[in-house]
Amino acid sequence: MSHGLIIDLLRNRINRSMNSLRYWIKLIEALNQERPAYGAIVEIHGTKVRVQWDAPKEADNKIDHDGLSLADGVTVVADDRSKLELDYDNRNRDERERYVGPNGDHILFVVCEWFETGEEFPVLQMISVRYATSHEANKYMNEDIEKPITQPKIDPDNPPLTGNEKWIPAGPHIKAKLAAFRERWLAKQNEG
Repeated sequence: MSHGLIIDLLRNRINRSMNSLRYWIKLIEALNQERPAYGAIVEIHGTKVRVQWDAPKEADNKIDHDGLSLADGVTVVADDRSKLELDYDNRNRDERERYVGPNGDHILFVVCEWFETGEEFPVLQMISVRYATSHEANKYMNEDIEKPITQPKIDPDNPPLTGNEKWIPAGPHIKAKLAAFRERWLAKQNEG
């Protein structure tokens, strides 16, 4: 075996080890960030909301999306700068919504679901959180590029954009949704 081939093999092995080390460092950093806990009551646009997710989905999300927790998506939904996809084809999942917005220095893409349980607070069920692709980030920043760039691993709960989506500011939509939840809850309380 020639020295050049041995050096190339060693270089490839070192690169793979470094990528693995970077992954674990990112995961550890992500785990140390402050996030809402499962079942926590958080305030989103002036309304208290219970946040939840499935534990197996949380573990899968961290593995599939560079250590991102489903809790990271809560800040996107709560941020006034976030955008909501209008007319998302959610395959008969009536309450699923897709958001793109800031979380610290990153732009995240979030799929979540809203529902009522009869309690005072509506529930925000986090389904998927990932880093936005460069195409999605550019669309969020109102920059148009012609060809969508897809992520290498496709998550069926959080597919990449096609480029035909229409986006609206998320804040007014969420405020109206939460006001409707509150009105229905108050009406039920007045009935009983």
